[in-house]
Amino acid sequence: MADNLLKQTLQQLKKATVLTKAAHYQQAIDVLEGAALVFQQEKKWDFYLQTLNELGKNYNYLADAEKAIGTLKTALKIADTHHLQNTHYPISTFNSLGYAYGLQNKLDAEMRAYQSALGVRVTEESPVQKEALALTYSNIGSCHIQQRNYRLAIESHKKALQLHLEVGTKTSNELAICYNNLGTCYSYLGDYDQALPHFQKTLNIWLNVLPEGHPHLVYAYNNIASCHHFKHQHELAIKQFEKAYTITSKHFVTNHNLNATILSNLGNCYNALQQFAKAIDYYQQSIDIQSNKTSETAAFPAVVYENYCNLGNCHAMQQKFEAAFDYFQQAFKGYQVVFGDQHPKLAEVLNFWGDAHLQKGEEKEAIDHLHRSLNILLPSFQSTDVYQYPQIPSNYFSKQLLFALNRKSLSFYRLYQKNQSIQSLKAAFEGYQTLVQFVEVKRQQYKAFDSKLNLGEQLVNIYEKAIEVASMVYHQIHAAKSLPTAFNFTEKAKAVLLMEELQEADARANIPKSIRIEEESLKQRLLELEKKIEEGRAKNETAKLKELQNQHFDKHQEYLQFIEQLEKNHPDYYQLKYQTQTADIAVLQAHLQAIEGNKKTILDTKKIVLSYYVGEQFIFIFQITANNYQVHQIKKPIHFEELVTDFLDAINAVDIDDFVEIAEELYLLLLQPLQLQLYTTDGENTPQLTILRHGILNYLPFDALLLMDEKEEIEEDFTELPYLIRFFSIGYHYSATLLLYQASKKVKNVFLEDSFLGIAPVSFNGKEQAQADMALVSRGGKTKVLRSNREGEKALDNLPSTENEVKAVFELFQSRALEAKIFLYASASKQNLFLEAPKFKYILISTHGLTNNENTKLSGIYLAKTQKESSTDATHNDFLLYTSETYHLRLQADLVILSSCSSGVGELYSAEGMMALQRGFLYAGANNIIFTQFDIPDESSSALVKKLFEYILEDLPRKHSGNNYAAALRKAKMDLLVLEDYTPQDWAGFLLIGE
Repeated sequence: MADNLLKQTLQQLKKATVLTKAAHYQQAIDVLEGAALVFQQEKKWDFYLQTLNELGKNYNYLADAEKAIGTLKTALKIADTHHLQNTHYPISTFNSLGYAYGLQNKLDAEMRAYQSALGVRVTEESPVQKEALALTYSNIGSCHIQQRNYRLAIESHKKALQLHLEVGTKTSNELAICYNNLGTCYSYLGDYDQALPHFQKTLNIWLNVLPEGHPHLVYAYNNIASCHHFKHQHELAIKQFEKAYTITSKHFVTNHNLNATILSNLGNCYNALQQFAKAIDYYQQSIDIQSNKTSETAAFPAVVYENYCNLGNCHAMQQKFEAAFDYFQQAFKGYQVVFGDQHPKLAEVLNFWGDAHLQKGEEKEAIDHLHRSLNILLPSFQSTDVYQYPQIPSNYFSKQLLFALNRKSLSFYRLYQKNQSIQSLKAAFEGYQTLVQFVEVKRQQYKAFDSKLNLGEQLVNIYEKAIEVASMVYHQIHAAKSLPTAFNFTEKAKAVLLMEELQEADARANIPKSIRIEEESLKQRLLELEKKIEEGRAKNETAKLKELQNQHFDKHQEYLQFIEQLEKNHPDYYQLKYQTQTADIAVLQAHLQAIEGNKKTILDTKKIVLSYYVGEQFIFIFQITANNYQVHQIKKPIHFEELVTDFLDAINAVDIDDFVEIAEELYLLLLQPLQLQLYTTDGENTPQLTILRHGILNYLPFDALLLMDEKEEIEEDFTELPYLIRFFSIGYHYSATLLLYQASKKVKNVFLEDSFLGIAPVSFNGKEQAQADMALVSRGGKTKVLRSNREGEKALDNLPSTENEVKAVFELFQSRALEAKIFLYASASKQNLFLEAPKFKYILISTHGLTNNENTKLSGIYLAKTQKESSTDATHNDFLLYTSETYHLRLQADLVILSSCSSGVGELYSAEGMMALQRGFLYAGANNIIFTQFDIPDESSSALVKKLFEYILEDLPRKHSGNNYAAALRKAKMDLLVLEDYTPQDWAGFLLIGE
């Protein structure tokens, strides 16, 4: 072969590669066919094999599976005949062959081709071979996705990613595809908070390496938008879909299949926003494109049937059921033709179809359709008995299965409500038990914190209905296990992540110190990046922000991989971390009995646990004592959330009329149904309430609620009101599971030597101590300075009373010859807190707080600036103790007091409660925490804390039986609430977690 001809043909091969990259597949094929003839005639078998591989890829891109398979089989024969089996070429050939079989829906043949690629043994390992193997693992991962083995798919795609990273490039198209595939896996698992950053990473790479208008960019925007849609961020999703549509409109013909897909997705967004006319228009446009036989690409009927399903759902939401049923029938029959009788797409149609029957009030028809869906989704479950539920494999997950179980259970419950059939109620109860067990397995499969957090929010409605059904079974059937099951459902819906975090802290003791140090370093780096990202957002530094987000993604994936390996290598750590034993009523009662001494009647009991669960329609209150338990189901008022916020407003506005009126309404709703036995409140005889709050109740200080008779006249004087705190010592917790967990480990710290650490920066605006004292005198003690959580250094007042507060407690300990240490002003720094806090039993931090509603990990409390941080270039990131930093404290404390404004307030999650500062201190090892529920006045807060420690120290002779901090806090509040000019704003904000 002449050198010139060889050079020209090789140039043609390069040209074809460029055309393929630009998505000009037919032009690439024309060039490659010419090159193949030349290489074949001249017997250049390695180049011929390479060319056949490229031809097969391009046929695949055009969905011409037959031509691709023929070409690639020829390539394999060439490799075998001419002894090229030990090169990287056959790996690529098998990969493309598998892809072609996938186009024909021949999954088994596809997987065999990829496994054959893994079986190729090359004579010399090279970057090209690693890239080919990486593609093989990616393809195997895609097969696992089709088989709904998402965890296996993730493992395969991670192997592919590692191979690409070993090659050394961080900006290749193949690497981007790996991130995209991982995002797809997480999306199928419903883990959108993991999927979204992977898709964003994919897009960032493609924007750098692909030409404008490349179809991969459309896929990236489409995937990002779909994640936002599934997270119910529909407006944001629409913007991303429109970006994708702009590209297709500009660079592709109008009737391209990608246009159809995007239009369908836009329809889904507008359907979710209940803009039905717009949704229907988009669905119809998508159908028109897919049905157009003159389309540049072959029409794919399955997308048409997906639109029929979407149209059915859209009409069902408008109560146009006959039209909806007609669309569902068309979609179902169409999918049967394309996929056969057992494809998940059929289950998806049956789910929407069944849900439409449920909306119409046709529960039996709904149950039939949803049961058929279960039979399709679980081939091992083939039952004609609609009252049966499947056994679900632990490694199996499907969003459609979750939907079918949920709606079938709800359908049985609605049927019971209609006909009072006990059989239907029992079926609903069994369904919710199966459903809760299923989602508990799913919960453990999530690794990223935000993913777990948002999963909990997705499950809120399921748990609420499960609790309601179990409660109904208790009241209607008197089934012995139904009320404990209802309580168990409540516990599974409360602060599960916090429990996991605390168990993880204990489990860390079982791993080597070097590994713990490495983990701390990774966490610290992530926190630093989050701080910088926050600053970048504030300064609107777009380019810098993008780079920081990329760094955060890479470091976060490194951390998750580290944790995954840690769990694999240290099974004891894994078991301790995840084996949460949810508290049940019997265990809780045993705990109360141990404290009570086995009192015989409810009238004798002095310890009561009240567990609240706030749903959409009902408020459930579990009332548990040592010997009795019951559940109250209360219809939730429409204005309930507003009622709670109005109560807080009345406290802060010191408006006694509004306060009494709202307090009475809340009492009638939350306390009167309990018929609490009121005792004379003499010293140790005071009964104790432990309140497990939920939902909006996390904002409510129950201490300030009023116990009143409906006919009782209330004195219009704050000091005379019948506050709940007058009758009970009150403690709070997230859940009974956490309450018992804390009680089990309390013994660890209760025998520590009594010692006190006080921290108070005092000065925040640069004034000297004398000037701060003068400011206090000039105020005359009448204007209240709040330990506010307003963001921004200029908004922070000095807090002179915090100095008095800390010094007063210090002197109390000194007077009893007990160890005490305090840090004031510049010495009240983060460095000193981290150094000294692990040594003390009692810790008091008196300062300003900061709430960051965008990122709760960056909420915190202000400490002192160092000399370096006092420069004009410093930001208040330098001297804030962030919530995420508190997790790195290693405490032995039995009691921590966070005497700053709103230290117990953060972002509220239905499933986790309040994401606030006290969570980090619990993780760090504190047994009990006193925090604040709202902005607290500086002077009265100081007075309350002094009183609190007086009562704690009075109780020290009984320390070996445990200090009763709830009783001490109650006494301190009682001392303040009777003082003239003091209102609930001065004392009700301090709450105790623990005891």
